Amino acid sequence: MLNIKWLFDLVQVHSTPGDETDLNDYLTKEFKALNLDVQTHGQYAISTTVNGFDESKPTVLVGAHTDSPGYIVEKVSTRRLKLVKLGGASFDGDKTKAVVKTDSNLYNVNLRKEETDDETLYFCDYVPGVKAGDRVCFASNPILSDSGELVAPFLDNRVGCFMLLEVAKKFADAELPFNLVLGANGTEEMCGFGAKVLAKATDPDFVICLDATYTSEEQGIKMGDGAVITLSDASVLLSIKQRENLLELFYDFGVEIQTEVYNYSGTDSRAFPMMGNPAPVIALLLPTEGNHSPNEKCDLEDLDKMLEAIEALLDHSKEYHVW
Repeated sequence: MLNIKWLFDLVQVHSTPGDETDLNDYLTKEFKALNLDVQTHGQYAISTTVNGFDESKPTVLVGAHTDSPGYIVEKVSTRRLKLVKLGGASFDGDKTKAVVKTDSNLYNVNLRKEETDDETLYFCDYVPGVKAGDRVCFASNPILSDSGELVAPFLDNRVGCFMLLEVAKKFADAELPFNLVLGANGTEEMCGFGAKVLAKATDPDFVICLDATYTSEEQGIKMGDGAVITLSDASVLLSIKQRENLLELFYDFGVEIQTEVYNYSGTDSRAFPMMGNPAPVIALLLPTEGNHSPNEKCDLEDLDKMLEAIEALLDHSKEYHVW
């Protein structure tokens, strides 16, 4: 059974691009509770290896990113704070609830936007001790419906971090023919530095990149129908043979899966080939609605199906020539 408390905890952690310390600390605490050692790769990433590392074995990396879009304080006045967006954060209407993070405190504030002829400006309430460079994110009050739909900010990509903990729990005592490394990196929503650091630090032979994606009426991608494999985007281009091997694997083991094709955005999975690493990279994503807003939504059934897909990849991807 999934430990949903992990996910509820994760979506309440303040973690904007470049300021992922609190989330790294939470993951480190939970990994250590599972008797796993954690390595820190500067400010950009952390990783842990399940059941030790054997240099004679290949390495499989399951990775997720720790940041979500937010805002950074640009200018402080006694009346309000002027903000700059970090990533693609958005909200409906002219205001929403938010949280300011300073070096010592968290403050609940109102986040506002003002439209001009040239741009959209963002402001929030003044708080004591705030400085330029402090961070603002949406306020989080996760709500789980009777039908199993979770509404909360930051599902992109706290869901991926949640899956890392579930995989650690699931494979804690497994004997595997490869080193299983779980990695969490920052700055996916801005700059993408973290994944490059993680790629160099872990040097994997196969990568499963976890993230969130959008539902799509045109492509038939729905919540409740399982995780999504990206066949093409701005980061991933699977060959026809790779697609067929993956779909055969999931079909043979009864894993419900969806696929998507587009080219206008992508995940930080691009970091691995950009670093010269030839490892095949599979982007496995959770279908969500309201992406990057205060009210992202997912179906808990898809979390079970996503974990099933990860298990199938870890247990059988080699024999199906996925890598």
